Amino acid sequence: RGDAPGAVAQSATPTPAPTLPSGDAPSLPSGGGVTLATATPSPTSTPSSASTPEISDDSHLGRTTPTPAPVVTAIRQTAPTPPTPETTATTLPANPPTCTTTTLGGTRAANALLAADCDTLLAIESTLAGTDALNWAPGTALTSWEGVTVGDTPKRVTQIVIHGGKRASKLNGTLATQLGNLTGLRRLDLNDHSLTGAIPTQLGKLMALTYLDLADNALTGRVPTQLGSLAKLESLWLWGTSLSGPLPTQLGVLTKLRVLSFNGASLSGEIPTQVGNLTALTEVALGGNSLSGEIPPELGSLTALTRLELQNNSLSGAIPAELGNLTKLTLLRLSGNSLTGCVPNTLAGVATHNLGTSLSFCPAPAPELTVLADGVAGVLILEWTSTAQGVTGWQYRTRGPMWKRTGQETWSAWTSIPSSSATTRSYRLTGLMAWRGYDVEVRAVAVSGAGMVSAMVTIITIPVGSDGIPRMVPNQVTVGGRTYRIGGLAYVIDIPTSLRVVMGSGRYSWNAGSLTVRVTDTDSEDYFVINGNTGEVLENSRSAASGISGSSDGILTPFDQMVSSLRQVAVPNP
Repeated sequence: RGDAPGAVAQSATPTPAPTLPSGDAPSLPSGGGVTLATATPSPTSTPSSASTPEISDDSHLGRTTPTPAPVVTAIRQTAPTPPTPETTATTLPANPPTCTTTTLGGTRAANALLAADCDTLLAIESTLAGTDALNWAPGTALTSWEGVTVGDTPKRVTQIVIHGGKRASKLNGTLATQLGNLTGLRRLDLNDHSLTGAIPTQLGKLMALTYLDLADNALTGRVPTQLGSLAKLESLWLWGTSLSGPLPTQLGVLTKLRVLSFNGASLSGEIPTQVGNLTALTEVALGGNSLSGEIPPELGSLTALTRLELQNNSLSGAIPAELGNLTKLTLLRLSGNSLTGCVPNTLAGVATHNLGTSLSFCPAPAPELTVLADGVAGVLILEWTSTAQGVTGWQYRTRGPMWKRTGQETWSAWTSIPSSSATTRSYRLTGLMAWRGYDVEVRAVAVSGAGMVSAMVTIITIPVGSDGIPRMVPNQVTVGGRTYRIGGLAYVIDIPTSLRVVMGSGRYSWNAGSLTVRVTDTDSEDYFVINGNTGEVLENSRSAASGISGSSDGILTPFDQMVSSLRQVAVPNP
């Protein structure tokens, strides 16, 4: 129709980051649990706290459920619109002509319902046409009448479609109340004429109607509340009219309605909350009216919506967060109002939008950041999840290197991640100093500007021995695909590419006179514990659970392969 006028999961509770070294060389801290290197909360873009949390046991077992989109939790109801008084019956010419066998293509007796429809059209022709004319006459076959379609069994008039833009002249009469007698009508389309007067309340009797278009006429009066009876109605076009009063709350029961178009229709009052019941709507066009009050949060229930036009009204108040549910929107117009706040970031990707000068999109939400060690000295892998929309790129910043935290460390400038885009979710950060502590943060860059900053992650870059074997750092996620030394012990394991593991804090057993270390697969949460002195596997969660190691067909799983690869390799001299 074109535009109308006016128109890797983190713990929900942040897990402590690894403690920076405090001696001449890092050592396995005490305690027997496993702690992932995760985020310290940083809810705003201001620098994160410089404090380093303590290590806690087994906090890696937590999992995070992504934050859901906002939902409408309660449906309010706008007070019902008072019923529109029934329109006074249109006075028709005395003794109007009736349809003949020629008109009907058969006898009146055999086409009783069609004859009644035909007689109605003959009676209202002059009222509808005004000073113009239609070829609706007894001597012309009904199937040849302008804009009239006959269908169904038994035969009825099912459509009246007369577009003013396709005629040499326009209809300039009024809508007769007798239109309500055409109960077989499924489409009434009289767009772009010069019709005047009120919309008859009797149109509420057209129970078969699916399409009503009276747009771009000089119609006046209120929108009849009786239109709420048209249970099959799918499209309602009344833009470009001179109506008055509110949008009736009674329209909130038209659950099949897909288009509600009232741009430039001179409506006033508030947007009814009941519009939120019409979940089949794909287009709501209410721009260029005198609507006031706030945007109902119930509009957030219209998740099939592709067009929302509320521009050039007198709307006020904050943009409801529930509009963020409308992720199928391709057009959003909110300018020309007194709205405050920001438009939910989930709508930042809308192809066409007009927010005016007083509104902008909310900052992109903070991503959830995980920092991994990949076995190369001075290299970290940044991975994050995000629901941000309208993203054009990503940035990171670091604070470090640190051997001991002094409180004097400063953040680097924000650095753009090369070639990043809306779909980028990881970055290999190089050029760092090995065996040093760093704080890391990331944020999105979106159409609304810089996004909110991720929670800070503190991590120690992995050291690599003179023998070329990287050393696992306590409480940090390590990616597979190479051989790793278990801390500073004389034992190494081959971590398969498909695994990500964490070496838990060491625990000294005074009775056994040995140091024990736990290695955990962060995905399956399988783990094994070794004696740091002898390399003996003291505990294997898979064996404890099933009584066997490996699968029933004898093929070792990646976890079992890792356990089986445990071997002694002397620690090289510094």
